[in-house]
Amino acid sequence: MQTGCPQTSTAGAHIVPNLITLRRLAPAMLAGLLALPSAPLQAVDVTAIRAGQLLNPVDGSLTRNAVIIVKNDRIEQVGANTAIPANARVIDLSAYTVLPGLIDSHTHILLQPEDEHGPPPVISKSQAFRTVQGVVAARKDLEAGFTTLRDVDSEGAGFADVAIRGGVRSIEHGMMLDDEALGLMVEHGTYWCPTLSTYIPGTVEDDTELQRRIVASHKEVFRKAMRMGVKIAFGTDVGAYEHGTSAREFARMVDYGMKPIDAIRSATVRGSELLRMESQIGTIEPGKFADVIAVEGNPLEDIGALGRVTFVMKAGQVYKSPR
Repeated sequence: MQTGCPQTSTAGAHIVPNLITLRRLAPAMLAGLLALPSAPLQAVDVTAIRAGQLLNPVDGSLTRNAVIIVKNDRIEQVGANTAIPANARVIDLSAYTVLPGLIDSHTHILLQPEDEHGPPPVISKSQAFRTVQGVVAARKDLEAGFTTLRDVDSEGAGFADVAIRGGVRSIEHGMMLDDEALGLMVEHGTYWCPTLSTYIPGTVEDDTELQRRIVASHKEVFRKAMRMGVKIAFGTDVGAYEHGTSAREFARMVDYGMKPIDAIRSATVRGSELLRMESQIGTIEPGKFADVIAVEGNPLEDIGALGRVTFVMKAGQVYKSPR
């Protein structure tokens, strides 16, 4: 899964080549590598995806019986009348709604729910064990349709005005943002990852008066941010709760008044802009990574459809298919 490089974040999940390592190779080693015989060209891998309906998050349109042509890791063609090459592998998703892979802009891949109620995992768990847990977590999130993750350590809304004026790219959580901070975010084009679901009490012990006040404030700030035109990017804080269940955030956003198409945009177009990867991900267009998912139902009518992911393609590779 791709990684963006915004301020206040560490590398996320869509791994890109480590160019820093390459640059540190000794010149002699580089010369030797360049002198090696060229590897034979690999055969081009062509896949055609038949979509029952293709959702464009930019304008909310649905194209019936669309075809997506994928060549290796990139999208080559998209359209309702696109011819399927004779050598293409055909994937039939005619019973589903197809849309771009989702982007979660606030995750904690190395965090597990049990880590929230015990000693810090950096103390109680070995690096090897946490790595194994992280791999499993990333796979769960991928199979839930999230093909790009941003792993973060930033917090809260304390001194948000200072951060925004200083040019920070995004504010995380922000359940106590005031009108001044929201106005500054609009003025400076600052993104907000609200992570609404993580504050909903999951147990009787968590359901305190303080927690209920936080949830109520979060809801009010979210609605105000929508009215004021703040750039809202989808983010969940997953890791604080079970990996693979991030779609619950969509339901919370819609319940708080966001239109389904805007919730979908927040996890596609808006997320790609936040990560400065809009030329690579966020929509299904020629030249972009072949990050494609399919869901049961129409998420424009039932946002819960995003919790029923049946197909996941990441950079041209299929990781989940309908049974």
